[in-house]
Amino acid sequence: TGVVPGALLAADIPPALERLKTAVAAVGARPSGNPPRSKDEEDDGRAPPLVSLRQRAVPLIGLLEAAVAGEADVTWIATGGRAA
Repeated sequence: TGVVPGALLAADIPPALERLKTAVAAVGARPSGNPPRSKDEEDDGRAPPLVSLRQRAVPLIGLLEAAVAGEADVTWIATGGRAA
């Protein structure tokens, strides 16, 4: 069906959050996981902005911190589509 459910149980979130924070601290603010820039993109200013792991992780860290505070599980359903 293409639907993939997932979950982090409340008891598993604190150690996962600490591992994420440790990884983010180790990488720092340097850009990561960005698509390669083409010469044309660089020349005409169309290149996407560089985004650091720290910037990418902020929403997830906030979500996990809220789950810890509320002693809640985190669940999701991926439908196989990609966000535009």
